[in-house]
Amino acid sequence: MNNIQLPNKLSLSQFTGLPKFEGTEDGDTERSMLNDAQNNYQAGLKRCKILKWICFVVGFYVCFGTSAWYLGVLIMAVGFFGFTQSGVLAKKYKEELSAAIGRYNRYLDKLAQYAANNIFSENYRWVKFGNKYMLYGREGLVHVDTDQDLLVAYNKKAIKDVTKERVHTGSHTTSNTTGVGVATSRSNTQTNGNYYSYLDKFQSQSKTSGLGIGVSKARTDSDTTEYYEWHFDVLTDYINYPKVSLIIGDNKNNESIVNEMYGILKP
Repeated sequence: MNNIQLPNKLSLSQFTGLPKFEGTEDGDTERSMLNDAQNNYQAGLKRCKILKWICFVVGFYVCFGTSAWYLGVLIMAVGFFGFTQSGVLAKKYKEELSAAIGRYNRYLDKLAQYAANNIFSENYRWVKFGNKYMLYGREGLVHVDTDQDLLVAYNKKAIKDVTKERVHTGSHTTSNTTGVGVATSRSNTQTNGNYYSYLDKFQSQSKTSGLGIGVSKARTDSDTTEYYEWHFDVLTDYINYPKVSLIIGDNKNNESIVNEMYGILKP
């Protein structure tokens, strides 16, 4: 490591000599452009929504209220392809916003890497989650939070333990039940009769017996999705900032990152 007392907790902007993004001439300009881009994006989507419905209403009227149905279809197509969120005009606003966010993020990356370059003398790796950075290598760990103008650096000796855990956060189950029914019936009718001459009348007696069998089967299919997240903690003996914690979503890429940091930083 370079000539700096470690572990240490510092102001990121003071340590790097680079002001926060908002404190630079370019940064102030970019920040203003970012705010303008965000406002333009929201206002642009609102305008697109209004124009889309205008096109649909006018197109519907022209299509069904006049003989020029093809012109109505064309107007509705313009409304869909030009003014929906995936349309041409909306895409333009989104690209402007993405470009402004990209410039902002590149400046934050520059701050974090400049700090690490002045602390580590060997190669290091780094990951970013939001505006927080973990820069790590065989020499130790640098934690950067650009929102808080915070830089915390640890040498390997200060790190006492490193833990990782895949934590179950909940589950969601969907189910579908289907039923199948089968019924069988069988009956037998027996009739007995007698003729009474003195009554000039025939009397009969019927007896019916039957058997009914019904069977129903129900099948329930369920699908349960389990949710997890990764908890990664670095425990140190530095009293001013004894613990660095990272909570990230559960996917293959994040799992690889956690395993790599664990393998490098674990004492």
